[in-house]
Amino acid sequence: MDLAPTRALVIGGTGMLLPFSRGLAAAGASVVVPSRHPERLKPTTGLIGVETSWHDPDMYAHRCRSALGGTVDLLVMWCHSPWRRAVADAVTPLLTRETVIIEVLGSSGIVSSDAVRATAAFDDSILCVLGRHPEGRWLTHREISDGVWEAARRRADVVVGTVG
Repeated sequence: MDLAPTRALVIGGTGMLLPFSRGLAAAGASVVVPSRHPERLKPTTGLIGVETSWHDPDMYAHRCRSALGGTVDLLVMWCHSPWRRAVADAVTPLLTRETVIIEVLGSSGIVSSDAVRATAAFDDSILCVLGRHPEGRWLTHREISDGVWEAARRRADVVVGTVG
């Protein structure tokens, strides 16, 4: 997947998805990253930090929309379950039929692929499901971001690490 010409919204992009956000901007995309801590982004061409919080989904969407100035070609969303649906509903007006949606989901407590899909906020999203490293440790930010890149390139669901 050629991501260079895209305008992207990366929800969760200042934490474990920071390597992905930076890589996408380095590839030439305009990347909006909403966060409670936009200062973590450091000045990077193409990377736009927006101070906001999941706790107010309408304000969240308004600030993202203002920063984007339009719709997005790519949405990467890592949002915890209590807010996932509300944030997804709030940012839906920023999407088009062509928008590629990648949802990053933790695998804790998930026992089947149907259960994974049931936790997704969007019916037509590509899933990047996070497990544990085969050695039993947590995945690194780089490993998680690499999984999102793989999902974007393949336009198919990806499991990073081991699940179950």
